[in-house]
Amino acid sequence: MRSLADALERLAGELGFEAHDAAVAVLERWDAVAGAEVAEHAQPLHLRDGVLTVGVDDPAWATHVKYLGPNLARDLNAAVGASVVSSVHVVVGRP
Repeated sequence: MRSLADALERLAGELGFEAHDAAVAVLERWDAVAGAEVAEHAQPLHLRDGVLTVGVDDPAWATHVKYLGPNLARDLNAAVGASVVSSVHVVVGRP
C-alpha cells in the first residue's frame, strides 16, 4: 500500500510532469499567466526536463504562443516561485 502523494507523484512522472508540485503549480497558474484569450486556445500538456509542452487548437495560435514562449516561461517561473520552465514547446492539437 502506498500513500496518495506517492501515487500522484508516480502518475505525474508517467504523464511527463517533472514533479507533482511543480506541475500542479504551473497548471494552476496557467490561465492567469497566459491570459484568458490565450488559455482558451492553448493548454499545457506536460512538463519534462524544464520544457513545457503546450497544445493549441489552431496553427495561428501555435505561432502566437511560440512568440510568447520566453515571456510565458519567465512569468510562470515567477508565479510558482521556482525555475521549473526553461522553455515552451508548442504543438497543434489538444487532447
